[in-house]
Amino acid sequence: MSRPSAYAERLIAAITRAVPADREELLEFRARMYGPQSAFADPRWVQWLYDDAPLAVARGPALWVFRDAGRIGAQQGAIRTRVRVGQHGKEIELSWALDLMVAPELRARGVGALLPKRVLEECSATAGTEVSDAAQKAFGRAGWAHLGTLPQWVRPVAVEEFMRARAPDLPAGVLRLPFAAAERTVALYARIRARGCKLSPPVRFDERADGVWERSAPSWPVIARRDYEWVRWRWEACPRRDGATVHWLERGGETIGWVVLRVGQHRGVRAGFIVDLLAPSHELPALFALAVERLRGEQVVAVYCLFNAPGAQHALKSCGFLRRDSGFAMMVFAQNLPSDAAGALSDPAQWFITAGDSDLDRPRDHTTYA
Repeated sequence: MSRPSAYAERLIAAITRAVPADREELLEFRARMYGPQSAFADPRWVQWLYDDAPLAVARGPALWVFRDAGRIGAQQGAIRTRVRVGQHGKEIELSWALDLMVAPELRARGVGALLPKRVLEECSATAGTEVSDAAQKAFGRAGWAHLGTLPQWVRPVAVEEFMRARAPDLPAGVLRLPFAAAERTVALYARIRARGCKLSPPVRFDERADGVWERSAPSWPVIARRDYEWVRWRWEACPRRDGATVHWLERGGETIGWVVLRVGQHRGVRAGFIVDLLAPSHELPALFALAVERLRGEQVVAVYCLFNAPGAQHALKSCGFLRRDSGFAMMVFAQNLPSDAAGALSDPAQWFITAGDSDLDRPRDHTTYA
């Protein structure tokens, strides 16, 4: 490995792990970069993401800052997790790289290329779920594997209103009859697939989450840990959960899965969101069917779900979901792992991904992205 240039060494020396004494200045920097009303500038969000996250207490916040003339001018964050890989359930430490921001006056100076290397030093593997076009090129040269863009799924519920929001000039009634017949067919099929199962009313996570994890994880070739410790932090402790509710999936009195739902707005209409979930693969059709029916009761126009997993396409399409491109590009760095594990992590067909991974479900309103 070649030695960094003297200039690169000076930049590297200016990158340090953020400490409590940096917090006030760091929040000022984040407010300036993202906007004062952004979740990124909310001190509760920063504490939750970096101080309270699993592994943060033992290993320190996964957050680094770059100082220029003594002032914070850039940052890089990460969420540490463990990813289960392969049939034998080997777990690998992985960091979700996120929150890279460089002040405009420091861009094109190499800072943005060096900061992600701090994340690579944290765990055996690193992944990013919203990699910009410019970063994709730089990461590709550095050995990251490109996994494409994550799929977004949409299930129209009030079909005519859904289409009207996208094509307001269509003649009245042109969609009503053909889509009404299709909706009845899909709804009947979904009820059949959900037979014997039910979703609980809104609950809090408890120790049953560990049982769901142990039962479900072997279904998925590559999946980030979703045990009780993780979901309690990810969903119960999140300061901006924006009305997200947790529901157990039950069959015959036994808890076999869970789903996190939210109701909000999308493109000016009332929408439901399936933001996170876990169940054995064969239970996915029942889970999606019941989630749609639960959100239908909230008078939503459509249900959205960001989801990638083996077999997901069949389960979602059977419940009436249509696939769209989320635009979220995912890349993985796994060169330090054995070839079998690296190959699995670099294969998008093997990943189980929802909006609950990384910080994909973060509040995006009032945020400036630069």
